[in-house]
Amino acid sequence: MALFPLFRISPKKAVLSGFNFATQPFNIVTVGDSLVAGVGGSNASKAWPAVLQTLAPVNNRYPIINQGVGGSSIANMITNQASQVDANYKTGFTNILFAMEGTNSVCNQPITTGLESARQMAVYCQNVLAVHSDWRIILVKTIPRGGIIDYAWSTFQQVDAELRAYNTYLAQNYRAMGAQSVLDMRAGGVFTCNPNTGVLSDACLANMVADKVHCNDAGYVLLANYAAQALNILPAAFLPKTGTLGSTVSLTQPVFATLTGPSSGAVGAASSAFSSSLLPVGAANPLSPLAITPNSANAGTFTPVSFSFTDASVAKTFTFRPTSAGTGAIGLTTPSGIKNPSSINYTAS
Repeated sequence: MALFPLFRISPKKAVLSGFNFATQPFNIVTVGDSLVAGVGGSNASKAWPAVLQTLAPVNNRYPIINQGVGGSSIANMITNQASQVDANYKTGFTNILFAMEGTNSVCNQPITTGLESARQMAVYCQNVLAVHSDWRIILVKTIPRGGIIDYAWSTFQQVDAELRAYNTYLAQNYRAMGAQSVLDMRAGGVFTCNPNTGVLSDACLANMVADKVHCNDAGYVLLANYAAQALNILPAAFLPKTGTLGSTVSLTQPVFATLTGPSSGAVGAASSAFSSSLLPVGAANPLSPLAITPNSANAGTFTPVSFSFTDASVAKTFTFRPTSAGTGAIGLTTPSGIKNPSSINYTAS
């Protein structure tokens, strides 16, 4: 069976020349959920990163570092970036990161929509590149999920619609997110389902275990071969970090506000800085001016009380001074057309 994963490579960027997996040093790290960890396989050697290590162009030259964790969400990946990714960076090597998640973020508590999950993955990519800007990130699309979903989704059709929305956003905005390409595990015609019913195809079921979520040994071999094709294609597509990452982003795609900051502080004292920016990174300002207002479930004041994005690539900061003790959510109120970020629970004591 022919395997045809999807790679979206910007034709406007120059490419690096001369990279050779057979002669030059490289370091591959895989991060994500139980599908990366190999749950459902007969043993750890059957996980797709372990199988990929034996295939060309890797050919066992270097070990693949598998940081897949069962049950992990993109939020967990963000939290564990330092130990899973930063600590495994190798100076002097071409560092390649496969990032595969989305299904747990959509299907497990606390659930997020497909687009919100894509926003989280964009934050994750930018955080990774902020530490080491030369990571070559390959985003892996989700495969269908036919079991183990949260009660918030009443049908598998709803689940697959959210996963497809996630996949579509990655395919359309991967460069703005900081990635080199997108690997579509569904494109080979095996990991598919009926989008009208969410029912998995017979070919998909044949390569998945009884829970209809994880692969069996044969399924992981397929995923490894898809990933190997990505690596065989990508030496010519290891794009240099030049120009504006968001230069190819269309304003017809969703624009998200981000929010990061502290989780606690003292009553009567200004917090350390909260920070907000827009994703896709470098997206042109869709509103002029783009006014955003912080809000809190706790009593207190913000400085400044609102802020505007006149340059979407520049992060804005603010502080919160609580006037009473307690825990409450701090969030942002954004104009129509801008997606709100997840709030941050802040404890004042």
